[in-house]
Amino acid sequence: MKKILLALLLMAGFTAFSAGQSVGITSSNIAPNPFSPNRGPVSIQYVCASQSDSSVKATLKIFNMAGKLMRTVVDGLLRPVGPLNTDTWDGRDDNGRMCLNGRYLLQIQIEDAVSQNQTIYSIALVR
Repeated sequence: MKKILLALLLMAGFTAFSAGQSVGITSSNIAPNPFSPNRGPVSIQYVCASQSDSSVKATLKIFNMAGKLMRTVVDGLLRPVGPLNTDTWDGRDDNGRMCLNGRYLLQIQIEDAVSQNQTIYSIALVR
């Protein structure tokens, strides 16, 4: 039941940031979606928010629908709060192999000195 609820929230682009939290994502854009690695990577744009710091640690991970980690795009890099941040995924896993056609989950985890928060999005890869 948990997996079904999580999948529905993810497919809807659920974001976990709210006004009462100290850290998170205030806006995002993932394009093109669906994307074809043959035409270029998918662009992941996001704006970080923090009530306590001017920069946050960002971690971006790609999972398949079974929950297996496919790629760590960004691992704990400092990102400024406020301006637009952009990262890309080329459709490959951590071993450099091209991922199969299908839906993948993008987890963006943001951490400041006080707390951490995550947002999950759906990305479709079509070769």
